Amino acid sequence: MKYFMAFGLIWLMFEAGNALSRLIEPIILIPGSILGMLMLFVLLMTGLVKMEWLTPVTGLFLKHMSFFFIPLGVGFLGAVDLIAPIWMEMTFLLILSNLAVLLGVGWIVQWLANREKVRP
Repeated sequence: MKYFMAFGLIWLMFEAGNALSRLIEPIILIPGSILGMLMLFVLLMTGLVKMEWLTPVTGLFLKHMSFFFIPLGVGFLGAVDLIAPIWMEMTFLLILSNLAVLLGVGWIVQWLANREKVRP
């Protein structure tokens, strides 16, 4: 039963995000899945939803995360003719963006760690 409730809550946030996305579509384009995750994040941060409620399903999702990348890989294989002319540029940009994220996260973690040391 706990799996149904946890999955139902995640699905409800996904559908609510899609509905909100359709509402604000004339103003700004934000995918419903992103809005749903943001709404779930707010509910978790405010304590209206407890992390323990979602743990059974989130653990299952994390355990089988590689399965969710299969459609992406198949999509790339289907678009080889589009990617072939620009594979070097794509590779360079992927490496550059990964380095930017790595450095950005490292800087933020160091800043937060130093901030915690300063507090009495």
